[in-house]
Amino acid sequence: MADDHGASLELDLNEVTAGLERLTRRLSNLTPLMEQVGSALEQSSLMRFETKTGPDGQRWEALAARTIKERIKKGYGNQNILRRSGHLARSINYRASSDQVIVSMGGVGNSLDYAAAHQFGAIINMRPRRQTLYYQGNGNRWVSRRQSDSSRTVNVGGYTIRIPARPVIGLSVEDKGAVNTIFENFLAED
Repeated sequence: MADDHGASLELDLNEVTAGLERLTRRLSNLTPLMEQVGSALEQSSLMRFETKTGPDGQRWEALAARTIKERIKKGYGNQNILRRSGHLARSINYRASSDQVIVSMGGVGNSLDYAAAHQFGAIINMRPRRQTLYYQGNGNRWVSRRQSDSSRTVNVGGYTIRIPARPVIGLSVEDKGAVNTIFENFLAED
């Protein structure tokens, strides 16, 4: 617009103000946003059981030969790492509030105290001990105490159990992209 002193510009900020008010209302309760993020991260964590890959993109260490042998003997098969019973995968969940989302595995109130050992790895030093072994017949078949007709107490030497880290919970590059997309879509909604 031209006036006596040169050029001027008149801005109508009503539309901008209305948009900022809508955005302020949306940002006053972020729980729906955090629910979407939690759901996406929960699904991503569950997929790691299928891909056998941690959030950092590294493949999980294969099962030890002794573990495979034991699993086959007990009828569990040998293919699925961390999936013998499915309890660990079913323990993955999230809790969302207006200011955070927590994704956990074997979390609070859950009896899966071994979840952390699988997420971070563990070294368990077993002390030497005396142990009673129960058997049936000539001693070639070891059984539970209830099924036995004989027993023998033996000395068991100390040994170490190493559980490799097989991380399930965490943010992969893909997860970060998915979270960014969720945030962008949330902010773009009217």
